[in-house]
Amino acid sequence: MHFMEWMPNLKELHLIYMVDNDFPLIYTDIVRNTTTKRVLGPFPKLEFFNMDYSLRNEDINRLYSWFPNITKLRMNLDDRSFPNVCKQWTKLIDFEVLGCKVTDDGILGDVSYAGDSKGNKTEKVLSNHLLNLTELKTFKMNNIGQTTSITDASIIHAFTKLKNLIHLELCSEHVLEGWSILFANEKLTTLIPTDGTWSTFHVERYTRQL
Repeated sequence: MHFMEWMPNLKELHLIYMVDNDFPLIYTDIVRNTTTKRVLGPFPKLEFFNMDYSLRNEDINRLYSWFPNITKLRMNLDDRSFPNVCKQWTKLIDFEVLGCKVTDDGILGDVSYAGDSKGNKTEKVLSNHLLNLTELKTFKMNNIGQTTSITDASIIHAFTKLKNLIHLELCSEHVLEGWSILFANEKLTTLIPTDGTWSTFHVERYTRQL
């Protein structure tokens, strides 16, 4: 990552797999193998970081120390790394999560469940990682053809509570009443819900743009 020293004014950085490359670089190694013998960065002008490989939490910590002012992020995450991203880059405006490994646990943190004598189940969220992103306007985790495990709990306790969210793309076969709740949310100007099996026609049909 020391190449950044020659590009201190860079605003976008894309470390992605090139399909036509006979010898693909593993970009996670670029992060992990960057020597710490001398201080690198920070590079406050970088606003958009895009990496389609999975990263460890320690990798994310290093990236944040180099690029503290990211407002647009596209990254492959899981339930361990997602909370760390929400903790570090709290000024995110545009956030796209790749893969299907982020679940309610990653978004909400600790959730306790209780039931009454009638069998009704209630949820109590003890922490909520996504709500750290108070300026978030766009969230994407659609992964068309690859459903996530997100349920109504994340819709009710997280996405509907993001005051600035106006664009949501979410793929999950486990969301039920959550879709109706989202469609009734007048703050959303663009909503693209899928269950991972809908055709492009259905995605377009159920896309709301006001």
